[in-house]
Amino acid sequence: MSKIELIYSQQSGDFIKGRAYSNPRFFTTPRTDVSKVFLVGEWPNIRAAYEAQGVPVEQIDEGKAVAAEPVERRAPADLTPAAPAPQRGEIHIPDDWRDLPYRGGADVLTLRQLAALVSDEPVINKAQAVAAVEAELRRRHADEEGPNGLTRREMNADLEAAGIEPDPTLSIEELADLAGMAKE
Repeated sequence: MSKIELIYSQQSGDFIKGRAYSNPRFFTTPRTDVSKVFLVGEWPNIRAAYEAQGVPVEQIDEGKAVAAEPVERRAPADLTPAAPAPQRGEIHIPDDWRDLPYRGGADVLTLRQLAALVSDEPVINKAQAVAAVEAELRRRHADEEGPNGLTRREMNADLEAAGIEPDPTLSIEELADLAGMAKE
């Protein structure tokens, strides 16, 4: 196993190509594949842990941990980029989507993959994945068309204009009936 030089920094971009970074907030134990550690900021527990293993630790300022030219950030290869907005409605979201594993093999749909398909924003944790899928479901729900030919969004706007607060739990049929009564 080859040894690496590791930079502990809380930066979220402008990484130096070819350098390894780790967020010091998530430090638990020293890595064994490290030949030298660079610290951006005061992290005495990290310094002590590596020095106890005989690994040299150097304090550096933030400017030395940042690339002179920005490095292109890419999504992990196992994620499919988001579908264009008009096609997102065609992506199947299973009823049990909340039960999908967050990560998994290529042979099974994961919550992370589903969220990446329906969101323009990068998904970096389970909470963001859930929020992305919920946002897509709300968008789809708002565009649902009722028996009166109006979308849920249009009927909600009509109700609000009539001084009635829309109930998001109503079925599309119940909402159409309520919107019809509000117009009378």
